[in-house]
Amino acid sequence: MKETVESMEEEEKAKRKTIADEFEAVVNKVKQKAADDMNEEELKKKNQELKAEMQMIMDDNKKRTEEFEERIKENQKNSEAAQIKFKLMMQEKFEKALGESRKENKEHIQLVQKQQELVAQIRMYEDNFDQFNDSIRKSANVFPQFKRELKKVIFYIKNRKVICLNQ
Repeated sequence: MKETVESMEEEEKAKRKTIADEFEAVVNKVKQKAADDMNEEELKKKNQELKAEMQMIMDDNKKRTEEFEERIKENQKNSEAAQIKFKLMMQEKFEKALGESRKENKEHIQLVQKQQELVAQIRMYEDNFDQFNDSIRKSANVFPQFKRELKKVIFYIKNRKVICLNQ
């Protein structure tokens, strides 16, 4: 019986050892699981932090994108306004130049008409001058003839005077 008791004790020891080993294995698994859970909690916490940081980056990026789009729209509006202003300015300058051109054209037409009138007057004056010259030439012939006739009349009058005085 002693052997039986010893063998039972050994079996009991072996069972205890097996149970203790199994218990230790379970405890180790629980510890490992607890450690894994802690790591998992840390990872979850870190993941949450990273998620929050990523959200901030995305929000910041969205904000910058919106600001950039606003700037693009503002630049487009400014560009369109500048183009419209430029077109208006060019149209105004064109109309001003066209008006000046028309005015100069009218002035040119008036000057051409005035020139034609003056040329006509010059021709008329030339004709009148030619007539005047002809008249002067004729009068130049008339004056000596008048002088001769006057001398004749004076001579005749003197002769008549002398005759009248002698009578």
